[in-house]
Amino acid sequence: MTLFVPTNEAFQRLNLTIDKDQSLLNYHMGLGPYRIDELPYTLSPFLAYGGTQLRVTRTDKGVFVNNARIIPNQSQFFGRSDDKQRKVVHLIDEVLVPLKSKSEDPAKENPSAWGFLESSTDYKIGSFQIRTFATAVSNRLKQDVFRSPGQNTYLIPIDDGLRKVKTDLIDEKIIDAHIIPGKALFLNPTPESKSFETTAFTEFLKITVSFPVDHTPFSRKRFAKSVTYPSDQKYPAGVVLSEIVMGNIPVQNGVVHLIRQPLAVIDKNVMQYIDDSANSPLSTFKEKLRFASQIFRDKLNSPQGVTLFVPSNAAWKDSNVERAIGSNNTNLLENILNLHMVPNERLSVKQIRDRNLKEINTMYKQKSIYFNIIVQGLNQTLTVEAGGVNATAVYADIGATNGVIHVIDRVLGIPFTTVGRKVATDPVLNFTYSLGKFQNFNERLDDISQNFTYFVPRDIAWRELNMKYPDLYNALMTRPEFAYTVLEKHLVISGNYTMADLKKIANETYSLPAARGVLNIVVKENSRGTYYIKWNDQDVSVSRADVRCTNGIIHVIDTVLISPKDTPAPVGSARMNSVGIATLLMAALPLGALVFYH
Repeated sequence: MTLFVPTNEAFQRLNLTIDKDQSLLNYHMGLGPYRIDELPYTLSPFLAYGGTQLRVTRTDKGVFVNNARIIPNQSQFFGRSDDKQRKVVHLIDEVLVPLKSKSEDPAKENPSAWGFLESSTDYKIGSFQIRTFATAVSNRLKQDVFRSPGQNTYLIPIDDGLRKVKTDLIDEKIIDAHIIPGKALFLNPTPESKSFETTAFTEFLKITVSFPVDHTPFSRKRFAKSVTYPSDQKYPAGVVLSEIVMGNIPVQNGVVHLIRQPLAVIDKNVMQYIDDSANSPLSTFKEKLRFASQIFRDKLNSPQGVTLFVPSNAAWKDSNVERAIGSNNTNLLENILNLHMVPNERLSVKQIRDRNLKEINTMYKQKSIYFNIIVQGLNQTLTVEAGGVNATAVYADIGATNGVIHVIDRVLGIPFTTVGRKVATDPVLNFTYSLGKFQNFNERLDDISQNFTYFVPRDIAWRELNMKYPDLYNALMTRPEFAYTVLEKHLVISGNYTMADLKKIANETYSLPAARGVLNIVVKENSRGTYYIKWNDQDVSVSRADVRCTNGIIHVIDTVLISPKDTPAPVGSARMNSVGIATLLMAALPLGALVFYH
C-alpha cells in the first residue's frame, strides 16, 4: 500500500476528531505501493471502504493527492515488510477528507455528483443546503450531466445565494456554466489565473471559470469567477465572483465545490451588488459607503450606467490609507469615493481598448482617471491612475445590470510612494527613469525630507526630441553628465505646486527655483479644462497634472524642456558610454506593452 500521512499542523487546521472514524484513516491508504514519481492519476482506497478514489495532480508547485501536497523531502520508500509486501509512506500538508453520509450507510458512499446533489441532506456538509439548485437541475432535466462518468468539476450554489435569484434565470445554459468537464480541479493544485472552459462554452455562448484567491492578509478565501463573453443571446457579458464556502468534496465522477451564489447570472445593479458583498473583496468598500453623498448613492442605482473602481479589502488596510483617512476625515473619504466613480458610462476593459480611451472625468470635481491596458499574449491587464496613484484591476469587468465594477489593488487619491518610486513604476516614464539612473539622480527623488515639483517628460516626448533635435538626443545618449543637467532643469526643489497654484497669475511668468538654474513658465488652461505650459515660446501639453506623491507632485508633460542652445561642447571620450546608455534605454522601453497607454 501507499500511506499518506498528514502533518500535525494539518490536523490542527482541520480541528477534526478521528478517534472513532476508521473510514478517515482508511482514506489515507492507497492500494499499491508508489513512490512520488510512480504515482498514477488515481488510487483506490486500500481497505474495504467504499469511498471515492484518490486523485493525483502534478503541477509546477509539486505533486498533490486530492487537495494535499506531498512534502517531497519527508516522503520515504520503506521497502518490504515481514509479509514481503512493498510499502511507501508520504507526508502531506492537508488531511484527506472523504464525503461521509450521516447514516454511515455503505450504499450512500461514493456518490456521483448527482447522487450527492439529490440527497445532499444525507451528507456531512455542515449547515449548507443545496436543494434549490438540485430542484433547478431536475426541472431542467440536467441530471445526466451530473451523473456523467470521468473526472469533472462541479460548482454548486448554496440555497442562501439563490433566494434572491429568479427561478427562470437558472436555465440549462446557466447550469452548464457550473460544470468544467474532463478535469477534477482541486483548489490547491489549480493555478488561480488559469481559465477553464465550462460545458456552456459553445459556438454561440462562451463561459469560462477560474479560481482566484483573495490576497487580503489572513484571508486567503478562494473564489469561483465566471466570465461570460459577448453574445447575441440573452446572457449578458461580464464577470461574476462567487466565494467557495466549502471546497474539495470528492465524488465518484470528480470534485464538488459549494459556492455562495450562482455563476454567470447578472441580475443586480451596482448598488445591490455592493449591498450583497458581505463576503467578497468589496466588503470594506461597502462599509465606506456610509460616508458617500446621496448623489453618489443615486448614481449606483442609476439606469444611465456607472463604472465603479472599488479598492479591494487589502487596499483599504494599507498604512498610508488608514493614516490619511483616520477616524474623522469624512470630507477626504467622500472625495476619495468620488474619484473612483465614472458616471453615465459602462466601461469594460474591451470598451476602453476598443474606444482607445485615454482618460475620462470622475465624480470628483472633474478630476480624470487615466487608463493603461497591458497586453501580454492573450492576456490583458487594466491599470488605472488617478490622484497620483497607479492601481491594477485584480478583478475586472464584474457585471451589473446598470454598469461595470473593477476591483483594484490601491485606493486612488492617497499617495503611497515617493516621487522617485512613482517615476520608477509608471509605465510611460521609463525613459526619464533610465536617464536618472546615471549619477544617482533618481536617488535624490526618494528623499522624504524634500518637497519637489517635477515636470516629467513621458516616453513619447523623448522620441519626438530624437526626431526634432537628433544632435541633442545623441548628446543625451552619450553624455550621462549632460542627461543629469537636463533632468535637474525639470525639477523644482522648494515646494510642491499644483497646476491650479501655478495658474493663479495666468499672464505672468513664474521663475521657479530648479535643481539647476530657474524654470521660467506660464501655466494656462484651455477650453477643455486641460493645462499647458508656455516655456521658451513653446506650448507644452500637460498630459497628467497634479500626480501627488508622499514628497511632492509630478506633472507629466509631452515635451522635453530643452533647446538647441543647450547642446554641450563635444568631448573626445563622449562615445565611450554610448553603448551602455543606449542598451539600458532600449531595455527600459517595452514598446509593445505601451501601445494602449495614454
